[in-house]
Amino acid sequence: MAALSTKSLTNSFGWTSADTFEQQDVQEFFHVLLNTMEEDERQNTNLSSREGAWIKLHDLFQGEVVNFVRCEEIGYESKTSSSFVDISLNLNGNSNIFDALKQYHEVVHLTGDNRLKCEDGVLRDAEFFTVKGSFFSQLPQVLLLHLQRFVWDWETDTRIKGGHYFAYIRVKDGWFEFNDADIKEVSQQTVLSTCGCDAGVGAVKRLKAATAYMLVYGREDARDENDVKVPEMVRERIDLENSKLKEAKLAEEEKKNTVFCTVRGKVKGIDIDRKVQLSKKMSLRTTSTTIARDVLADTANIFDNMESLQETVRLRRWDEAALVPQLHIPWTFDESDDLANKALMEMMEGGANVEFFLEEKPANAEFPPISLPPRGLTIRVCKLQETTKQPSESVFLSIDKESSCLQLANDVEAFVGVPTASQEWLVVADDNVVQSFPSALADKTLRDINVVHGTTIYLGQTDSHLQGNQHKQMVEDMFFTTSVKVQWENGVGATEETIFALDVRWTVKQLKEQLSARIEKSQQSFHLLLPDGKALAEEEKKLKDCEISAGEALRVVDGTSSVCNHIRFEVFQMSLSDCSQAYKGLVDFPRSAQTSSLRDKVAHMLNIPTAQVCMRRDTGGSLSSILLDEHKLERLPASNRLIVHVQEEKLSEDKSTDVLFVYVRRLETDAGDHGSDGSKAWKGRLSPCCHVPIHKSWSIEQAAARLVQVFSLSCPPRDLAIIRVPWGTPMDALSVAKLAWRASEGQVLDMAAGVGENIREGSLLFIRDPKEWLPALSQQDTKERGVSIAKLNQQPPISPPPPPPPPP
Repeated sequence: MAALSTKSLTNSFGWTSADTFEQQDVQEFFHVLLNTMEEDERQNTNLSSREGAWIKLHDLFQGEVVNFVRCEEIGYESKTSSSFVDISLNLNGNSNIFDALKQYHEVVHLTGDNRLKCEDGVLRDAEFFTVKGSFFSQLPQVLLLHLQRFVWDWETDTRIKGGHYFAYIRVKDGWFEFNDADIKEVSQQTVLSTCGCDAGVGAVKRLKAATAYMLVYGREDARDENDVKVPEMVRERIDLENSKLKEAKLAEEEKKNTVFCTVRGKVKGIDIDRKVQLSKKMSLRTTSTTIARDVLADTANIFDNMESLQETVRLRRWDEAALVPQLHIPWTFDESDDLANKALMEMMEGGANVEFFLEEKPANAEFPPISLPPRGLTIRVCKLQETTKQPSESVFLSIDKESSCLQLANDVEAFVGVPTASQEWLVVADDNVVQSFPSALADKTLRDINVVHGTTIYLGQTDSHLQGNQHKQMVEDMFFTTSVKVQWENGVGATEETIFALDVRWTVKQLKEQLSARIEKSQQSFHLLLPDGKALAEEEKKLKDCEISAGEALRVVDGTSSVCNHIRFEVFQMSLSDCSQAYKGLVDFPRSAQTSSLRDKVAHMLNIPTAQVCMRRDTGGSLSSILLDEHKLERLPASNRLIVHVQEEKLSEDKSTDVLFVYVRRLETDAGDHGSDGSKAWKGRLSPCCHVPIHKSWSIEQAAARLVQVFSLSCPPRDLAIIRVPWGTPMDALSVAKLAWRASEGQVLDMAAGVGENIREGSLLFIRDPKEWLPALSQQDTKERGVSIAKLNQQPPISPPPPPPPPP
């Protein structure tokens, strides 16, 4: 059993998460709990004071004590009454609870400095003339005795206070321990062992073990009705809470049993695919009724009513493994049908879901009979369409697995409409399409031609205009032919591309043979790269094992190759004016090549001087270090996104590892006065991006001084606001609030911090002169967590904020 969360309870006390870690002893907690329940009930019953029904709950715990002072000489006595919900007893020097209670009511003689004036105004000097004491005038139904266990530990010079609390509760004649989530039965001796009235060192040792701290007693005369007479208001509240708990448990149970089942099918040329909410405990009778209701709601243009649904389609359980329908579930059940009351969860067979299939009645025929495994086989039959060269809608036929091919051919004739003598069966088996003619298989069984449960038969008609192996070729094209793009460089260095249909049963060597004439290259002079940059190096490997998808691009690269000696780069050119990126093409490069060769290739592609090419890799939201000429490519991944821009200053070939190159943009703002009310129209824009070198060993303030110089700003470096912005953020949608320009928001870079700990190579920084005005955000903008620069530029003039109050 899992422990219940106490967060809602402590929240009702007004406690924060930090407060829950402050130690509260059980007596303090009880008072907080009682007061909170009182306040909650007062709000729920609109009580303005403690008057009303709630006081009855206090009657369970509330008693009354009378304190008196009596003058023995003249017989005068003064009494005051007060209520209590618990009694604190001092255990030190007492051997049991009764002694502690006697001490609680002990009569004290007031002498010396404690003397009191009597009613006549005279101080009584004689001993025993004035006494003070107390007695209980009324005891509650539930008596709480708080045992004062606070003692001083002279070894640690600290006061010891109780730690972890748990409870022993007597249920009839037995005792149970309630310790957080653990509940177990214990002996009475275990309970009594926690009691005791030791003092001194013994008390210290006992407090460090398990000791009784609060005792709860019920009055004997209150046990005639469920042990304690609980007020009616409390009973009603408990019943309400129990009702809510029961509803919550039922809702949770219903949620656990709820499943969303898929219902699919094609009826009258229209695809049906919907999710239906069902319960695992739902009977199949209710299941079919629910599905029928949902299907009818979606297909009003197909089915007029329940009768037309029953006439046109039947509901079947879908076999996900064999990809054929299985059990038939009637739309309406006979009263004697045992299947009607079977639960849906029994059909799910321990799975998390179940799928249903809407089987359409064949044209000009009745529904085929159903024969279920293990004796029966369900076979899919798809008639080939000669015009579209695609199969028709499936017809599912069930037949005994020992049946002859001729028996199946007769069923095909009856439900598909192709005469037995004209049938041509085409079955895909491994890498082959097996062609057979049932008219020549009269003495063969389905087992003989390897037809099993879930087999698909593609049906050709021999008396059509397609002759020979043309039906077989249609099926082979469907299963084994896929079209890809092939890219290569021609003799003049230009990239060419063509669409090529390949057979996935070919080997890599056979594909190269087929491509050789098309691209006018000898088979031995090139190799092929997949989109991720991997080479198709194993020439005897079949293409179906090479993870080639339709529409993908295969790249022809000159020379021989192994799996790991080429890298592919997607080249994007970045404009420093607005940080936009434009795709420029693909580059495949040997791993053994130098970065200088890649730079030359990219410079030629983008038509810019090689010395001005700055290259970085996009590593997913950030940019890597600059790729310098002395770097090796061999450690890079097989596929890379290469970001290239023009660098006016020549990058040093021996760039110091202490230098970082960062990208910096400035937010510039204008605010002019408009109108007699002094309102301002805010205009903001981002400057072009500067590629700036800074040193890791600098402070942020030193880096700010460098940026003030680059952007020709007049503000002191220490006043410059600098923030980091993730790469990929749309520039026109940048939110002023999210950028956190104000230092009070805690995201502006600290001027005293170091560059090396706060800025990385390739970081994107935004800067702003704090003297430039930023508008205040509206309540709606704040709710939306900011407002974009583009939106602010479109807004009407904004009234300036009021001047700050004078300093105290």
